[in-house]
Amino acid sequence: MIETRISIGSINPVDFYGVNNTKLQIIESFFPKMIISVRGNEIIAKGDTKDLKIYTEKMDALIEHYNKYNM
Repeated sequence: MIETRISIGSINPVDFYGVNNTKLQIIESFFPKMIISVRGNEIIAKGDTKDLKIYTEKMDALIEHYNKYNM
């Protein structure tokens, strides 16, 4: 199992993860084999290489979208 860390930067965690992590739980449902945890502005994901690559690409796209449109 490999670990990767993704920083959401200066984005407000409640805006990005949702109240009580509701938005994050939706994302987690698409990656059932992975272990995903959040510590402040950092997302820690553990899984196999293939899943982590896809997950990282999707999270980078979400962060980019949020930074561009503020939502």
